[in-house]
Amino acid sequence: MKIFNLQPITVKEYIFNQEHLAESQSSCNLEVGFQFDCKVVNSLKAMIITFEILYTVGGVVSNQEMSIFNNTNELLVMGTNVYEEGAGEILMYYKSSCEFNLENEGFETDVLSMCNFLSEYNTHTQKFLNQYKPESFQIEKDIFMHPIVQSNAITAIENLKGNNMYEF
Repeated sequence: MKIFNLQPITVKEYIFNQEHLAESQSSCNLEVGFQFDCKVVNSLKAMIITFEILYTVGGVVSNQEMSIFNNTNELLVMGTNVYEEGAGEILMYYKSSCEFNLENEGFETDVLSMCNFLSEYNTHTQKFLNQYKPESFQIEKDIFMHPIVQSNAITAIENLKGNNMYEF
């Protein structure tokens, strides 16, 4: 995938409620994910990527099994997360986005290009959080793991397909 006219990653919102930090030591809820919006602007394909992390404290404790598969149904990651359900109180909220134009080059090449881009996006996010979050608060590192990045890259391409913007 050829990525061009790349706009900088912009932090749209960042909240850290220090008063809930002690509660997070016992348990907290994590919601994290990318959103990929695709459109055509002046005959060029464009993608807007939004990334959000939400940590909350309070609520009901639950267990969730996590399994991530690649496109050939090969198991990449498996584990169990303990998290809290319910509204809870916001401990940390982070939202960023960027936009770029793209040209498709073939599925394997596009997945690799998107993985590289999302890895750089993750690095940007980690640097921001390391700079602004309290040292005592640890972000779960597995949200930045390669299998998750690869799964997100495939999701981005699926969004292009779903918008009739992908010919491979």
